[in-house]
Amino acid sequence: MKKLILSALFLNAIVFAQSVDYNFEQYTSNYTNLNNPISINSNLIWDDETYNINLGFDVKLFNITTQNMIITGKVNLNVMNLSMVNSIVASNADLVDRGFHTDELVSLSPISYQIDELNGSKVLKVEWKNARFYIDDENRNYVNYQIWVFENSNRIEIHYGPSNTDNFNYGWVNDFCAVSEMVSHQEAHSFMVQEIDDEFNFSYQNVDEIFTVSTFTKIPEEGTVFCFNPTNQVSLKEKEKLGAIYPNPVTQFLNIENQEREKIDYKIRSLDGRIVQEGTSSLGKIQLNLAGLKQGIYLLNHQTNKIEVKEYIAKL
Repeated sequence: MKKLILSALFLNAIVFAQSVDYNFEQYTSNYTNLNNPISINSNLIWDDETYNINLGFDVKLFNITTQNMIITGKVNLNVMNLSMVNSIVASNADLVDRGFHTDELVSLSPISYQIDELNGSKVLKVEWKNARFYIDDENRNYVNYQIWVFENSNRIEIHYGPSNTDNFNYGWVNDFCAVSEMVSHQEAHSFMVQEIDDEFNFSYQNVDEIFTVSTFTKIPEEGTVFCFNPTNQVSLKEKEKLGAIYPNPVTQFLNIENQEREKIDYKIRSLDGRIVQEGTSSLGKIQLNLAGLKQGIYLLNHQTNKIEVKEYIAKL
């Protein structure tokens, strides 16, 4: 129980130390191959090549704004500022073209992109199609991924397509999913999806010499979408205007003070991004009954039309 309480306090400290934070959502959607793709690997067999994508519009990942994204070997997109690199990692697995170390002369696993428009904004979609794991010498397994990056909102989506990992120990590839910020040459941090107790969970990690990850033992099912939504954190003074949240840790009733009786929208998410409770209230003290939730860490989002605050809650 002490471990759970300390985790909640640690996560709270993290949330308000960062200038950019990320909400996490998980849902399912039909996976569709890109319909008008532009080749990135130029039909050449690939292993650890580096590719540049010129977007023609601005995207921002943490503190770096750019119109150029870089692929560096794995299923990732990177942005650079001088010597600093921020990354979107859809898969940490070491993937290669299925034509690699075969007699094939052209790529069997195209890497491509297209730029679509949605509600007046552009969306970059990058696709890794029919790739295989480097350590799969028999070349029987395949995976499909897409990374979507949205203009203006800077929302990031990881889309999982059809895969085959039969007769293959997927746990060997040390896979996870993350968005990472390089703060200095000695410091970085990640908002990460790991697998814990057979479920995909969202967490924050300081990346240092003792950094450990609970890697995936199974690839997410076809149609799974992991979403990272950036939100700029409010100041502690603004947070206080929205009202206190107590008790934390909580066993049954969680209270949100609302002295100005503004309309507050609230959502409670589990660490795998699923909404477990939501609603709207203008009461002076909003009371949420969490008795039905399992013990664990949850993320509370509550906002007015002016302020949004996020708080990690420990349910005992």
